[in-house]
Amino acid sequence: MHSATAAVTVTMVGLAAVSFVLAYLIGVRGMTGLISGHQHGTAQDERGLARGVGISLAAMGVCMVAFAVLYGMIASAGQRQAFWLAFLFVTVGSTISLLQIVRRYR
Repeated sequence: MHSATAAVTVTMVGLAAVSFVLAYLIGVRGMTGLISGHQHGTAQDERGLARGVGISLAAMGVCMVAFAVLYGMIASAGQRQAFWLAFLFVTVGSTISLLQIVRRYR
């Protein structure tokens, strides 16, 4: 594995770890104040908002770990362009899903 490939893999796993920590703090502990632009107590259902955002963040973390593993395999096969295109679509889709959850509970 080249050093650039290793750096990308480590970065993606690190970002997944951050996503898992946020998923725990928001989804399990109910710390909705960590949601950007949200003021605690202003949602119709704070617990539902926390649960939905937590699940979405955990799913994004799982996707990042999967992509980190796939990147190591795909980079050695020379298919980086297809990888980044798939990564872009999954990231945008996950972000749209997260925004819809936040809007549902506001």
